[in-house]
Amino acid sequence: MGYFFEHNESVPTAIRRILAEQLDQACRELDTENANLHDGIHSARRCFKKIQSLLHLIRGDLDPNVYDIEENRFKHIGQQLSKIRDSEAIIEAYDRLNATPSITPEHDETVYRSASSLKATLEKQRDINTSIQGDVRTVVHKLAQELKDTKSSLELWPIAHKDISTIAKNFSRNYKKGRKALKCVYASPSIKGFHNWRKKVKIFEHQCYLLKKCWPEFMEQKASDAKSLESLLGQDHDLSVLRETLNSKSSQLDSDSCDEVKKRVQQRQLQLRTKAHKLGKKVYKPHPMTMMQNVSAHWKYWKNPRRSLFIEIIH
Repeated sequence: MGYFFEHNESVPTAIRRILAEQLDQACRELDTENANLHDGIHSARRCFKKIQSLLHLIRGDLDPNVYDIEENRFKHIGQQLSKIRDSEAIIEAYDRLNATPSITPEHDETVYRSASSLKATLEKQRDINTSIQGDVRTVVHKLAQELKDTKSSLELWPIAHKDISTIAKNFSRNYKKGRKALKCVYASPSIKGFHNWRKKVKIFEHQCYLLKKCWPEFMEQKASDAKSLESLLGQDHDLSVLRETLNSKSSQLDSDSCDEVKKRVQQRQLQLRTKAHKLGKKVYKPHPMTMMQNVSAHWKYWKNPRRSLFIEIIH
């Protein structure tokens, strides 16, 4: 049906339906017959992030023991796939950097001529990482089977939903964490800090989609802005990993061309982080308490239009 709560569904029914849909999609993406398995892994990881965002939203409605087990399960599976995906993401980051207008024979012949050599080194490292992890398709097949086992147990999950209060509080709490991460990372920039903020932004994006039916115009706009913000932060993270990889392989590379690429990485990251700061202040402008009150009011009005809708207008 879709990654959102439906008007005619109870919350427990919607939770199980959304989880089942995401698990099914992840299993399809991890089909070992998939010709482009790396793309499938990337798509499956998106499913897990959606599942984790939903779990964060319903924490308190789900039995604490079950929550801890399942949250750790999906975190573990995501980490396993991340190890396979990261080496490919580094190459994609380098390709994006190398495709920018400033890196052409006319503008910088040294960097352009070194591109093939640098990429070959990155591809070699990717192949080494893959061989260390073992046969990728075997690993993926085992993870897909674990997902199928999880889906079969969904009906047994004890979900004790009473009203919107838990969901509204969790939405506000996760939003507040993203707001705090924004302030912290620009006060004291670090690779870890930006990556942590990115994860909070992704959770917020997904939770806006989950709640979009109860407050369509606002939630869809916030989800769209958060998606754009996460894209900027994702590109920044991939460039950070690329720079770390170049540092670790510096002895195998031409020092002048490697330094030039790292300089361009730094310049591009400055652009990305400047854009992210501006957009982040827009995304996280409303106060967390106002967000919680509005989500609660809109949900109640959505479920029962005969109720009065008393809210503070926010943008």
